[in-house]
Amino acid sequence: MKKHIISLVLILVMLCTLLPASAFAASIIAAGNCGDKGDNVKWSLDSKGLLTIRGTGAMAGETLSYDVAPWDYVSPWTGYGSDVKKVSIGYGVTSISICAFRECPITSVEISDSVKIIGEGAFACCEELESVVIPDSVPEICPYAFNQCESLTSVIIGENVTSIGACAFCSCGKLTSVTIGNKVAYIDDDAFCQCSSLESIALPDSVTGLGEGVFANCTRLKSIDIPDKVTEIREYAFSGCD
Repeated sequence: MKKHIISLVLILVMLCTLLPASAFAASIIAAGNCGDKGDNVKWSLDSKGLLTIRGTGAMAGETLSYDVAPWDYVSPWTGYGSDVKKVSIGYGVTSISICAFRECPITSVEISDSVKIIGEGAFACCEELESVVIPDSVPEICPYAFNQCESLTSVIIGENVTSIGACAFCSCGKLTSVTIGNKVAYIDDDAFCQCSSLESIALPDSVTGLGEGVFANCTRLKSIDIPDKVTEIREYAFSGCD
């Protein structure tokens, strides 16, 4: 009996080795258009949870009229939000929509260096996202871009970013490592507030102003070097930094 079982296992192993690699490849479970001109940018989600954005130009929802609240914008893959584990933004895509991946359980994201806009709240409440690299092509980080990413530990901000928007990394409670590019001039209100694991941060010499509550309630913050060019530190910038 044991010999028959072993023989069956060996046969199954041999059959698996003969199968083409495509037999184990992820399959596409959903796809569609997400460009500001319709089909100029496309999206696809595979069975392994990889959401791929490819095409040329801007995604739809890059900007909204004043009568639409950013948090009300619905991405075309919203119905599959709980299945999205990883995100890849291909080269040629120039913007990421407002609230594009809000509340998606993604663990990693790759942003190509063609992207110039990361929309307001684009990755807000992505509670499983662990690290992010902002490419040099991005000139500013919009408000709430990574707000409440509770598992985020590491952030690298590109060399051409000039401003970090309000609440951009607010309530990222596990954030311990922040690298800021050498062109950032202004860090807006509450940008890093309630980052309770952040112990130190190096501000580049390009910084000239710190917004209201920018590091408020960073309870473990022990040291920070303020560049000579800083001419404004607004109220409550370090409130609650025990």
